[in-house]
Order: sequence, then structure tokens, then C-alpha cells
Amino acid sequence: MSGVPIEAIGFVGVTSRYAESLELLSKIVGFQVPLLKKNVAPESKNSSNIDPFEKFRPEVLSLNDSDCELYKLSNEILDKRLRYEKFGQIFAHAKSWRDRNGVPVGWAYYDENSPPPVVQLLNSEGESIDEMPATLHRPDLAALKVPRSGFVGFRFESPEAIKSGVMIQLEENGQKVDLSV
Repeated sequence: MSGVPIEAIGFVGVTSRYAESLELLSKIVGFQVPLLKKNVAPESKNSSNIDPFEKFRPEVLSLNDSDCELYKLSNEILDKRLRYEKFGQIFAHAKSWRDRNGVPVGWAYYDENSPPPVVQLLNSEGESIDEMPATLHRPDLAALKVPRSGFVGFRFESPEAIKSGVMIQLEENGQKVDLSV
């Protein structure tokens, strides 16, 4: 999966949140995925609150920075998706950033049968200053078989877009898309 943006993956679950993840997966696929509990370590009768690995934690974390970042991002995606599911809103796979000229660019899509999301550029007060459908071609995502043959991109080139403090939001559901550097 190297090189595949995690935001583009159809479903992201987290092992430490196994039951929640399977419940969401069941809703996505439209049938109940059974919750299996195999190969689970038995609970110790003499368990204490002492973590024998606590003294190694800083070193382990420093050696696994990318894994820790992936775990954090996976949890953020799962939280967002659960929140949208709870309120019956459509969830978009989306990512945005600034290109080398400071222009906000990115991609956004819902499922295969949905129209393109309308992407809004908001000023620092949250007012819409520009909008466009996510329909620019993204060959990198087309290779991943995303909906609409990869016509899922957007790019805001107005002078207001380059200003700091702007935000990206999807019009249909209000989903914020972090504008990373």
C-alpha cells in the first residue's frame, strides 16, 4: 500500500477499536460482519496497573514515528467517519494541501454512484469565497480505481486562495478537509 494516501482507502479500521471498526464496516458493506474473538490473550488474575514496558516507551515511539503517525491518522479518519455515520451524513474521501506556489489543491469523492462534491474555499471567518466541483483529473488516483475514473481533483487559483487562514470544506455535508502544508 506504499504510496496510497490513507484518505483514499475505502475503509480504515483500527485493531484497538475492533468492535467499532467492524460495526462501521458492516454498515458500509450492507451486511453484518461477525465479531470474532480468537487468539485473545487471557486476562491475568494478578494484573496490576504497572506497565513493564513503560521505561522503553520513549525509545519505541521514536523508532516508530511513521507507524505512530499512521495510527493517529487512522483513528482520526475512523472518528470522523463514525461521526458522519451517526448523524446519517455522507462521508467523503478527501485530502488537500498547498502546492509549491501556495495554491490550495486536493481531491474529494464520495462513493461510485454519487455526484462530485462541491468544494468550498472559506476565509478565516468561515465565509465561502470560492467553490468548485471536484472534477479535475488526478492520474495518480485514477490508477487506484477511485470513482469517476480519477476526475476527483480541485485547485483554487484565485488571489484569495493563496492567503493564509483559508480553509477547505465540502458543501454537501460541511466536512472540513485539513489544508496541510
